[in-house]
Amino acid sequence: MARTRVTLIHSEVEAMLKSAGVRAVLVGPADRVEAAAKASAPVASGAYRDSIHRESATTDRAVELVVADDPKSRIIESRTGNLARALGGGSPMVYYVRKDGTRIRVTQKQADNYSRNRTT
Repeated sequence: MARTRVTLIHSEVEAMLKSAGVRAVLVGPADRVEAAAKASAPVASGAYRDSIHRESATTDRAVELVVADDPKSRIIESRTGNLARALGGGSPMVYYVRKDGTRIRVTQKQADNYSRNRTT
């Protein structure tokens, strides 16, 4: 049985990863993440929501980033996980009521785990 041998030309692979074609493939999903992040962003003044945008960058490959530039964006993101959820990697936040009656804000997955492990 004959074996197939593939030899990659690293300079060509590097050029392909930086090409306009690869960037074009990345723009669509990045725009959808941006739209989802803006739609689910908490709005007090609207500054955080309005600061969410897509940026193009090139490292060793083409990269599309969805970022928030508002000075409070790190605080908001740590409390809500808005950008992470827009990527589809996070669960929506819900309130869970502990046995003592206190409410805590957790992801749906955490609430499901609490409920499963809860003894009555």
